[in-house]
Amino acid sequence: MTCSAKRLAVSLGIFFLPTLIALPATAQSERYVLVEGMGSVQAAPDRATVSAGVQSRGATAAEAMRANAEAMRAALSALAEAGLPQSAIQTSQLTVYPVFDRPDPEGGRRAPVAYEATNLVEATVSHIETVGSVIDALVSAGVNRIQGVRFSIANAVALEDEARRLAVADAQRKATVLAQAAGVALGDALQLEERGGGGPVPAMRMTMEASLDTPVAPGEQTVSAGVSIRFAIVE
Repeated sequence: MTCSAKRLAVSLGIFFLPTLIALPATAQSERYVLVEGMGSVQAAPDRATVSAGVQSRGATAAEAMRANAEAMRAALSALAEAGLPQSAIQTSQLTVYPVFDRPDPEGGRRAPVAYEATNLVEATVSHIETVGSVIDALVSAGVNRIQGVRFSIANAVALEDEARRLAVADAQRKATVLAQAAGVALGDALQLEERGGGGPVPAMRMTMEASLDTPVAPGEQTVSAGVSIRFAIVE
């Protein structure tokens, strides 16, 4: 080997040796406990969305639509008289379609015997104690389709944050129990992720009934949250 080659070999060895010694410990050598926590809170809903409208029939599509429009004007007036602003009312369905008699036994082309027009709206009632009276007003105005009532919480942010705090506390409790059972000490949280959870969903308990109007039972809403936390295990 020439002198220049020896000098190159020595130079390379001196360059790579510190790099091999300074390799950091891999992530696989970390000791940790991974747990998931859940938290939930319940609260009474403070608003309701009523889905209702009118279904009308006529000899022609135009006739069905005219009858439907007249009935819907009365329904919208009833909502306004009940104190609902226009911003709280939204059309959710508007259709007109033919109605056919029994199938033609000879398989021929059938002609419609009538037409049906349907107009549905969703009305958000911010004073939940008036839901029954709003429904009664709609029916009195000529509404013949009540699709349902959906209860909700207008501002659930505070409830969601409380559910998150409970979820973290639940995860910490589980990690402590596991660490004590394993005979190790629990260190700091290394990683925290929010998992699952969600906005308000109906619960089964019923809490209110209107005594003078159409009975309604809003029950309670459940707001939940889930977290996944990785805690370090220390000596």
